[in-house]
Amino acid sequence: MKSVSHMDRGIYKCIASNAAGADTISVRLTIAGLAPIIQQPRNENITLPEGSTAYLNCTARGVPPPAIGWITPGGMQLHPSQFINGHNFFVFPNGTLYVRSLSPTDAGRYECSVTNVVGTAWRAIILTVRKSVIYSRAKITFSSPQKTDVVYGGRLHLDCIASGNPEPRIICYDQRIKVSANGTLSIVSVTEKDEGEYLCVVRNKIGDDFVPFKVSVMAKPAKIEQKTEADRKVMYGGNLKVDCVASGLPDPKIQYVVFDNGTLFFNEVGMHEEGDYTCYAENQVGKDEMKVHVKVVADVPVIANKTNNVIRVLYGESVSLQCSAKGEPTPLILWFSPTNRAITSGSDKYFIHENGTLVIQKVQRFDGGNYICLARNSAGVSSLRDQQKLVTDLLETPKLKSPKMESLLLTVGRTINLNCSFEGSPTPQLTWILLNGSPLLNGTLVISNPALSEAGTYRCLGRNAAGMVERTVTLMPGHKPEINNRYNSPISIMNGQSLHLHCLSNTDSVRLAWTLPSGMVLNRSQRAGIFLLFFF
Repeated sequence: MKSVSHMDRGIYKCIASNAAGADTISVRLTIAGLAPIIQQPRNENITLPEGSTAYLNCTARGVPPPAIGWITPGGMQLHPSQFINGHNFFVFPNGTLYVRSLSPTDAGRYECSVTNVVGTAWRAIILTVRKSVIYSRAKITFSSPQKTDVVYGGRLHLDCIASGNPEPRIICYDQRIKVSANGTLSIVSVTEKDEGEYLCVVRNKIGDDFVPFKVSVMAKPAKIEQKTEADRKVMYGGNLKVDCVASGLPDPKIQYVVFDNGTLFFNEVGMHEEGDYTCYAENQVGKDEMKVHVKVVADVPVIANKTNNVIRVLYGESVSLQCSAKGEPTPLILWFSPTNRAITSGSDKYFIHENGTLVIQKVQRFDGGNYICLARNSAGVSSLRDQQKLVTDLLETPKLKSPKMESLLLTVGRTINLNCSFEGSPTPQLTWILLNGSPLLNGTLVISNPALSEAGTYRCLGRNAAGMVERTVTLMPGHKPEINNRYNSPISIMNGQSLHLHCLSNTDSVRLAWTLPSGMVLNRSQRAGIFLLFFF
């Protein structure tokens, strides 16, 4: 058998016969299958013009021969040689899908499936339908009035909207002129140069169209309205308002000029703003002017509530020195230290508030002395000043030079000195309070040949105007330590054995130490070679 196909499967019977009889044998033939294979690419993109015919191929081989089916973008299932009324699809026996008279609704994803008993294969085609192009001549469909009036400095818009295929191109010959995509011509700030005739031309490869425009720019010379009086008086620091309203087309440019030095005029009035001013209004057509003389009125500074008070402040605290002044212009407050040096604000030591108050931080001894407050303004050619003297007297709380609490050991018959000293401003007064409550005015308390009855707590007081500080000294009776266990005879021990030596005392707060034959001293829990010392 040659070229065996799936149709040849089945049972074959062989018969042998002669005159003596016959014999038979049966053989079952099974044909192995082949999964379907599509000859075209698995995915493909096809673009065709509207109205044309599409042939979407899907040929396959396999054993047994596979069945072919198509699914359209709308979900319709198609099979070979199948006619469907009202549709333009047909599948040829070889699997090719025929689509006639393509329209945009036929675009989309087409899927081909081939199947036999062994398996299934797929192929997808993305069909794009290109619309037919209809060409038309460029034509202007809407435009602004052909005669337009615009104010000088205003914005000019000329609409020129066109249609056509290909899309018309608008031609512009002036770089100052901007034309938007929809054909609108714009000029942001119109001048006299923009007056004249304009022509909008639209063009494509089929033809062109145009419309003319005439633009007129309106203008008038600058003129100052309601000219004010020639002389104006204003208080120093006040608001000076000199109206200079001008009209004209284009809008006039307005500026103030001082005759003497050409300084521009500002609303915040000071002595330097006094003088003659001229308001100029000018545009491209003409100009106008107005003159004004400004007189600035000022008052000399005066410090309120001038006193020579003595101010007392605690050591390390802050103090505020008041100094307020009136005048026009507002006086500048200056402070001078006792060394006659100007004090600047913003440091860690000094700060001057806007109202003139001086704050001195963390007062020290060297901060005491006379502080001068100076108020100054410029109400004329010379500076006017007034001053105030303040005296700062320093107070410092007493501070101990020795520990606040101390405990000492009292030994009978041995003289003991109890020290107590303070520092502060003014100098603190020192007082000892004895055990019986009687005071003793002295610096160092000396107890000669003390007895156990002198043991107890002694108080030392330091006082001044800023406060009081106390120190306490406690005398505790002392006793000679005694060792309870004494080794009065030599101790014998076998070589290599351990030896425990005890040192016991019933005295409180006693320090114990062992001295080794080598001279080494052990006074704490420690190991030194073969020796080990521990406390319990």
